Amino acid sequence: MKTLIFLPTYNEINNVFPLIDEILKTSRRSGIEVDILVIDDNSPDGTAEAVRNASIVYNKNIYLIVRPRKMGLGTALKQAITFSYEHDYDIMVLMDADFQHPPETIPLLVNNVVEGYDLVIASRYVLGGGVEELSFVRRIISRGANYYVKMILDLPIKDSTSGFRAFGKRALAYLSSEYFLSRGYALQVEIAYKLWKKGFKLKEIPFLFGVRRSGSSKLDFKIIIEFFFNVYRLKQTI
Repeated sequence: MKTLIFLPTYNEINNVFPLIDEILKTSRRSGIEVDILVIDDNSPDGTAEAVRNASIVYNKNIYLIVRPRKMGLGTALKQAITFSYEHDYDIMVLMDADFQHPPETIPLLVNNVVEGYDLVIASRYVLGGGVEELSFVRRIISRGANYYVKMILDLPIKDSTSGFRAFGKRALAYLSSEYFLSRGYALQVEIAYKLWKKGFKLKEIPFLFGVRRSGSSKLDFKIIIEFFFNVYRLKQTI
């Protein structure tokens, strides 16, 4: 299976090179051939240059798209889906570039897609999943967001906000031509919701949400408000 790992980045210079190294080591151990796509929002810390260096060191297909400004996760994810479909990948894995999503979970995500699932979500909130370290406020926000999604959309997913997930080829083909209402973090929910409504096969697998090694979270109050508004809007329009 032709597999692409997608890393959206902004100011991840201390994380992105070692993460690429871990991803490639994990893929070799598990016998999975992967390429890597990094979409960087013109990070001022030099993240893009670190990715270019990784491409030279590892002599692998490490694609880099540098956008002109900070445009956010939602638009980066849509761009990556289109890239995956147009380059004929069978599987695309989305993960954060801060080590909170452990590379060793990638083979499990990929294997479940191979078994026939269209969207496989690495979940903190199914049996066996968990959070290694997160502030009380962040825990409340995360739990509250997922409860809100369940209440508004009745989506049968426990961790619909998880940004660690794998898409199969059928899902990539469908999503590449879809219009999305959401542009921020709510796009994670909108994608799962649309696939579920269309009858695609969804599955959650457990993982342990780890500790950020370096840098800071991109979550802020504006993003949170936008998320709750967009989820409510989904119910009215889909």
